[in-house]
Amino acid sequence: MFTCGRKQEKQSMKSLSTTCKARADKAGLTVIEVVIALAILGVTLGGAYAVLLISIQNRAFAHDHYAATLLANNRLEHARHLAFSEVGDEFEEDAVRIDDEGVHDPEGRFFRSTSVTPNYRDDHRLKEVEVRIQVPLPRHRDRAAGTITMSAVLIDHQTEGNGD
Repeated sequence: MFTCGRKQEKQSMKSLSTTCKARADKAGLTVIEVVIALAILGVTLGGAYAVLLISIQNRAFAHDHYAATLLANNRLEHARHLAFSEVGDEFEEDAVRIDDEGVHDPEGRFFRSTSVTPNYRDDHRLKEVEVRIQVPLPRHRDRAAGTITMSAVLIDHQTEGNGD
């Protein structure tokens, strides 16, 4: 705010009023200045919000890809721990819905497909196991953002030394 000095008190009331009004007009902000400042603030905050939103979406996308990689790797590890004869048609699956831990769940976010190729490279001692996990789009569980594919070749250790 402002105050009128002692010298002004000696002036006439009319000039005192005029001098104080002139100072008051220069001391405050105009409506246009306030509107421009609010517009600049709005644009700045809007840009910061957009960057934050994209960052959150990218984090969720990266998390889902990491989870899908772990799910595929866990499925391959499961196949490695089974007997060679147990990894066959019954181990295969096509687009089975699973949860984040790889358990069959009709409400799961991921789709897993497993295929087994016997006689891999024309060798009856080898089988290839391929696992595909569809990564969901954030907020769209039924649409895939991509697919993680991993495979492993299993060897029948019981017939390995037979010379075939």
